Amino acid sequence: MRTTRRDLLGMFAGGCALCLTRPAWALPTRREVDFYTPLGDGRVRCDVCPRNCVLYSGQTGQCRSRTNSDGQFWARGWGLPCILEVDAVEMLPLHHWRPGTKALHLGVGGCNLRCAYCQNHDIAQRRPDGLKQASWHEPRDLVRAARAQGVETISFGYTEPVAWLEYAIDIAREARKAGMKVIAGSSAFVEIEPLLALASELDPIAVTVKGADPDFHREVIGVEPEPVFEAVAALHDQTDCWLELVNLVVPTLNDSDRDLAAVVERVVDSVGTGVPLHFSQFWPSWKLSHLPKTPDATMARAYQHGDAAGLDHVYVTNLAPHPGNHTRCPRCGETLVERLGMEILSNKMGARGRCPCGHRIAGVWG
Repeated sequence: MRTTRRDLLGMFAGGCALCLTRPAWALPTRREVDFYTPLGDGRVRCDVCPRNCVLYSGQTGQCRSRTNSDGQFWARGWGLPCILEVDAVEMLPLHHWRPGTKALHLGVGGCNLRCAYCQNHDIAQRRPDGLKQASWHEPRDLVRAARAQGVETISFGYTEPVAWLEYAIDIAREARKAGMKVIAGSSAFVEIEPLLALASELDPIAVTVKGADPDFHREVIGVEPEPVFEAVAALHDQTDCWLELVNLVVPTLNDSDRDLAAVVERVVDSVGTGVPLHFSQFWPSWKLSHLPKTPDATMARAYQHGDAAGLDHVYVTNLAPHPGNHTRCPRCGETLVERLGMEILSNKMGARGRCPCGHRIAGVWG
């Protein structure tokens, strides 16, 4: 059973709700953005994501999360989670990192993307300090709450942590001091330097690549795809984070055999065949609520494209039961972790992560 935000709020020592019509500089802690460049005349350039917003005093970036105040650049979402839930790590999704364990998942308002199908658009497309469901919690409060629940992991998800990078990094550092693990789900539309700063504090990360077609990205996501694949390659080549990738399959928009083959090819080019790839079933939402959910047959085709390309681990999420829910040995085909969706039914893996045939399964299992 999930522990919800309402259940958690009473567990925060020192936490307090705020009147969130107050400006960011009136909140208890005012956190300056780490990655920006002063340009003179009171302007700043944000260096967190490839949008590189140039802002005059009083202006807020396209992520709705960072505001220029007289030449100083402030993070509006610091300390203001609007979602807090204890749930399985699999929901990011992560299938190869400590399966069956739980995390305190949190989200903050704001996002630097404009995904037309966003299921959390009511918070992601709003300023974080303008949300009634947000309340003030410093990083140490979240660590205390997680420990009170017997949870050893803190997770960044629901919304895009790039939009609240400063808060995520500060939480991660506080969690690590307490001996906790830190995980994240992200679309990774971010510059490499801030990405590596965040990744240095993470254990695993699940990145949603959102297809390989530039037109789909521009029209449905609102950004170019190339920075995402550059970020994925950097995570794989320059960090110790365990990495898993996700691609949402949207009917009529990125579900052709050409689209599916292209995203698999980009994954192989970026990180090889050893990184798990999850194909996620689309369900109607927000501006794409007129579309049907992704047909099961389309998800089967996506799975086949990944398998035919020689990926060690291909998964199907948001659709159960399906053979793509399970973790199998790429050498002998043995089912090692049996799932119904994201619920684990059986786990033969063991802490060492070896199949009975002796093959080492990539990931963190203990």
